[in-house]
Amino acid sequence: MSAVELDGEYIDISAGAVDELGCHLTWPELQGKDTKTLERAKDALESIVSRVEECDFSTLPSRSASLVNLEGFIAYSLKDDDTAIEKFEHVLQHDPENHNAVSNLAFIYEKLGHLRQHKKYFQRLGNIHCTRDSEKRVIIRSRSLVDRGHAVRFFEQDSRQFSYMSYFYEAAENGQNKNCKTPERAEWIFEYALALYRRDNHFIFADASHMTLNRSFREAAEHFYCVTEINAPSVRNRALSWVFLGVLLNNAEGRALSDVLPDIPQVLTLTAAECLRRGLQYSHCPYVTRRVAAEYTRMGHYDEAMKYFDMSLDNLKSWFAYRHKGRLLLAMYQDDAYKYAGDKRELLLQAREIFNITLRMKEVHADYSDLGYVYFLLGDYSKAVRNFKYAVHSKEDDYFNPADTYHRWSRCLEAMDETEGAKAKAMEAKTVIKKLKELTMAAGDGDYHGDSCQGDCDKISTKDMPGYINLVKEYRIYMRIAKRKTRQLSFQDLPKSLSDHQTISPSKTLPFDFLVSFDVKDEEWALALLTRLEKDQKLRGIIHFRDFIPGEAIVDNIVHFIEKSYKTVVILTPNFIKSKWCRYELKQAQCVTMTTDRNTIVPILLQKCEIPKEIRDLTYFKCQHGQLSAMDFDKLKTLLTQPH
Repeated sequence: MSAVELDGEYIDISAGAVDELGCHLTWPELQGKDTKTLERAKDALESIVSRVEECDFSTLPSRSASLVNLEGFIAYSLKDDDTAIEKFEHVLQHDPENHNAVSNLAFIYEKLGHLRQHKKYFQRLGNIHCTRDSEKRVIIRSRSLVDRGHAVRFFEQDSRQFSYMSYFYEAAENGQNKNCKTPERAEWIFEYALALYRRDNHFIFADASHMTLNRSFREAAEHFYCVTEINAPSVRNRALSWVFLGVLLNNAEGRALSDVLPDIPQVLTLTAAECLRRGLQYSHCPYVTRRVAAEYTRMGHYDEAMKYFDMSLDNLKSWFAYRHKGRLLLAMYQDDAYKYAGDKRELLLQAREIFNITLRMKEVHADYSDLGYVYFLLGDYSKAVRNFKYAVHSKEDDYFNPADTYHRWSRCLEAMDETEGAKAKAMEAKTVIKKLKELTMAAGDGDYHGDSCQGDCDKISTKDMPGYINLVKEYRIYMRIAKRKTRQLSFQDLPKSLSDHQTISPSKTLPFDFLVSFDVKDEEWALALLTRLEKDQKLRGIIHFRDFIPGEAIVDNIVHFIEKSYKTVVILTPNFIKSKWCRYELKQAQCVTMTTDRNTIVPILLQKCEIPKEIRDLTYFKCQHGQLSAMDFDKLKTLLTQPH
């Protein structure tokens, strides 16, 4: 079965939401994992899922479904079909409309040749995605996106990758819509904030520009603070959000919440330490206490740090807590001002033991480097060099500046009278720093808004270009102001259109000046154009999710509003070309052109793509890095203005 009926039309589900969202067993990012990686992941997940407060569908539904679905994926990948089916069915007991669980089951039964079961679950997918409840569709999609983000991040969290970020971004945008009432939105926004925090760390490692660091801090802080304002069933994410606000303040000198949250008096003077204490007021769960302990280490509050590390490890034997307790012991040893009751060498021996524990849990660059450094401080240079070698050959290189390893290696070789080797490693450190900066800049320095365009966003710039209209930058400023007023971002903060019964000018032939035809992945740019034309130029536009009439068939809405609009503005991108609905809108606009004997189509080439054959003979506006020239924008205004 590959189609379901909706509004009298058979829709090919496999070519729509099902294929777009996919599932664990089809997502390319999860394929090809080796058995060792899967076994370690299985053990790590079991320790998390076994804790009720960390896998509770009533308080953390998105996170819980993501964890159990991931268990199902790992079981299937380890050739344990029965356990995989059991895990996916467990998710459906709590969330009967969970797209990923249903899709995974449909996939498994098809591979097993159980076609009746396969068809049953495939039909269930069709019913899930054909709901007329728009809020439910948003929730279903957001849960699926967060699930994918969780899964991809689980395997990428120890490397400098951000491919999961786009999934959290879209879900967070949905969660910040004021019409989104589900308490799960706190989870979605938190996950995106966490990704922004991680990116902020990498920018600092790479010595990014002051402007980039300021923007990175602002974006992460705004999202974390948004979570603190949501009354969700679980206080876990609220507590962690306060903690991460403290972490962000500690990440670079001169940071202050007054710079990023200037309209919120109660946070203007908060320090990092005060943010950490607020987090602890909400929760002492192991995720909160271990993060607080790591920050207390950086702040030199060693005794408090040790207390909270021990508290965290008593509840959950996590790699993070072990690793950072090892870092604490190193810091205590190296701090001359810290008075230790016994022989400080004992601290190094304890650190050595802890880093050996972490390396049994997973092998990452940071732990090999720190263990090598411990051996160096203990005077065991041979073991130190060996661990530095393991570190630089590790594929997992997050949580650490790899240049530090080469500096340590250089010092160790120098102590061994290997002068030439020491110089070579010092030079390699400089090369690594350069590569790290290039890699991090590619991952987000300059212009970044969450990869929601799935690969096309790098062609859209928000840097001012002389002679061009910076639509996206203007729109973000406008929406930021709206957010400060309402504490939420929503398309309903846009200017109202005639769909809200505004008075139609008697001098106009048609009630609307233009309709914007675009693919959802190019939504931000389309909204930026609409906002500029409606607010500043006083034109009257149509955009589908704001203006289409609820309860009417989509095709009827398209035909009605294209006929009632003076022009149809077509936003051409590769996404537009792939969209069946966009092509349908284009055909309807072409029909209006043919029946009225006036050209109604205004193409804008936002990103390079194949020009549809229907409009190849038309002149189109061409954007440069997502911006229209001021001259072209004036021409566009003239084209969209109805003659009196």
